[in-house]
Amino acid sequence: MTYKEKVDFLSKYKKNYYRIKFIDSKITSLRANPIASEDEEYHGPGKSLEDYLDEKTTLEKEMRQVELVIDMIRNENEKYILGYKFLEFLTLEEIAPLMNYSFSWVKKNYRRAINNLNI
Repeated sequence: MTYKEKVDFLSKYKKNYYRIKFIDSKITSLRANPIASEDEEYHGPGKSLEDYLDEKTTLEKEMRQVELVIDMIRNENEKYILGYKFLEFLTLEEIAPLMNYSFSWVKKNYRRAINNLNI
């Protein structure tokens, strides 16, 4: 896998996280008013509750894959950097003071961590 493909794989976590938040609101809406959700003339053809639940399950599996890849990193600093970056959605600038390192050190180790990933 190339560097970019690895970053794209890890970045799925954030995309899936926000999609799940949207799906959860749709599920809540469908459960609150199941009759209106079946009225296609009013809402148009949309996803059913089961469709949203299936999509959510798929997205959660993808998120667990990202978590497992990060969890398997042996170097603790690299694990923390990628965890903060891709699981906590922090920037490298925000990660540096948390780890008590300079931004340049975090950036260098971030790149090393991505290159060392085995996906």
